[in-house]
Amino acid sequence: MNDLITFITVNNHPRVLDVSLATELVVARLSDIRAIINEYKYELEQMGELYMAGETHMRGGRTCRQTHRYFLNEEQALFVGDVAKPKPEECVHTAITKCFDAFRRDQIGTK
Repeated sequence: MNDLITFITVNNHPRVLDVSLATELVVARLSDIRAIINEYKYELEQMGELYMAGETHMRGGRTCRQTHRYFLNEEQALFVGDVAKPKPEECVHTAITKCFDAFRRDQIGTK
């Protein structure tokens, strides 16, 4: 799982990129993960700051649309993994926890 996960650090704490998590959870569409985050925003904010970065997409020199990328802490990532309901045979908690642990042991860097 950890080969495709994108981490950043915020205040010396690891966070995972929302679409990176979605790819690992085999969510049907990457935008579905952001819909989950928006739907459960209140609950996620109770687990820590919901760190977000905006992106403006350009097409033909004009602004096409604005989107937000979310970077989730470990508790938020586990919650989103539960809500996303990936394939039952996949152990989401174990995989996410292993990724965060590997990051803490410097086996995974930030991008």
